Amino acid sequence: MILIQVVLDKVFPKNVNFKKYSIILVALIVVGAFMSFYGVPKLVETIVKFMTILKPGRFIRKKHVNKLPFTYKLYLWNVTNPEQISKGIEKPKMQEIGPYVFTQFKQKRDTDDNVTDDTFSFDLWNIYNFDMQLSAPLTGDEVVTLVDAVLVAVIIKVQLERPHVLDVVIEAMDMIFNKPSSIFVTMKAIDFINKGFEIDCNHTAYAAKVVCAEMRRTKTLKILNEKKTLLRYRWFDKLNDSIQARYTVSRGVKNIHDIGRISTVNDRTTMKVYKQDEQQKCNVINGTDKLFFPPFQKRSDVMWAYSHDACKSYPLRYAYMKTVRGAKTAWKNLDLKDEWLDHQCECNKFFRCTPPGTMDMFPCLDIFVLGSLPHFYLADTSIHTTVDGMDPKEHLHKTGVYFDLVGWITVLYNLMTVIVLAIKHLNWNFQ
Repeated sequence: MILIQVVLDKVFPKNVNFKKYSIILVALIVVGAFMSFYGVPKLVETIVKFMTILKPGRFIRKKHVNKLPFTYKLYLWNVTNPEQISKGIEKPKMQEIGPYVFTQFKQKRDTDDNVTDDTFSFDLWNIYNFDMQLSAPLTGDEVVTLVDAVLVAVIIKVQLERPHVLDVVIEAMDMIFNKPSSIFVTMKAIDFINKGFEIDCNHTAYAAKVVCAEMRRTKTLKILNEKKTLLRYRWFDKLNDSIQARYTVSRGVKNIHDIGRISTVNDRTTMKVYKQDEQQKCNVINGTDKLFFPPFQKRSDVMWAYSHDACKSYPLRYAYMKTVRGAKTAWKNLDLKDEWLDHQCECNKFFRCTPPGTMDMFPCLDIFVLGSLPHFYLADTSIHTTVDGMDPKEHLHKTGVYFDLVGWITVLYNLMTVIVLAIKHLNWNFQ
């Protein structure tokens, strides 16, 4: 008993003010708890706000007025049975060839701030460069058989919109395309990438001149000479080294949750693309330009992204958490059958409605094509029976972003679409 008392006296001397130290200890615990549950999160919030708002000189503003690097991968669909398709005895058999890899850069140019409205305006510039090294072992010398997109698009458009002039247009197309033997063309992949399909409009026949005049007005063809007699369809012609649109977005100074949200595109608050859109559900411009999203997201929050190339706004929904490149991220997934996407937007008076999980691209591109996720991933199973070669897999074909919910960082984009010509029976007897 005496020994215990001696030990206690050494550990807790009698002259120590236990009440004083108890108060200090409790105060430290309270301060620590306060900092853990409020102080540190508040500090993180302040830092994120400082870095992400789009005021001149801030981190994210500097980042986006410089060139942002991306990797773009192009896959081509090789048609393996063109003769059987032409004879109408087999459905298309497709072989995926790729990826052909491009380095892509986006940049916000000609910027302008409106402090009163708390907005930031810019021209979105885009460029692609084919990277032979990253495309290896593919070289571009692979021979592929493709649908002649221009030839088929023109005939389908006339057949559906103006069938009474179809014979005249076919006569003109025979001259313009030098009496084509089928709707398919065989070429090297690198020629498709670099040269595309050239259209000779140097004709004096009235029918050819009328058809060429219409083709010059399309959104997908590029005029190559001053006389406007040589046109071209190439995958990147309308996208490469060009201004895509002028955006006005929120800077987020007044409301951090509005950072990047689009106010106008080309000075319009809505699109003027979908003619049948009486309730303005299809022409809505919603979300950001995909290059950044507001911070402090919840898992349940639906993130919206606007694509000017597709003339659509898309919802991205939370699917799961995953560590990507050392960061804990939320995967926000795109499903073209999402309940917030009005399927009436995928209908037109000529071609009815596209299968669920696909998009009608006619209003945007002015040609009858379907858009979908790669290999018709998440699309209605009925469309898979129309073509052989599609093999949708989640880990290869899902589309969305890995996103840091607290910060502003999109850790990894995985945005993929496939464009498919909506081919029905063509009233054209090839010689």
